[in-house]
Amino acid sequence: MHTADLATALGVPPEVPATAAAQALRIVAELAVGHGLAGPLLLAATGRPGSLPAGFSVL
Repeated sequence: MHTADLATALGVPPEVPATAAAQALRIVAELAVGHGLAGPLLLAATGRPGSLPAGFSVL
């Protein structure tokens, strides 16, 4: 996440290594499911507009 944050701040594409991305996304998915937030996250991940409220986080 910090690499993606830094890339965004520098205005470059957030290119995260595949292994790190897969691990981070797995953790995010598990947190979303555990907190009952899988639906909104799935909607957002599949491009549905307006699917996440302001400040949404699975943390």
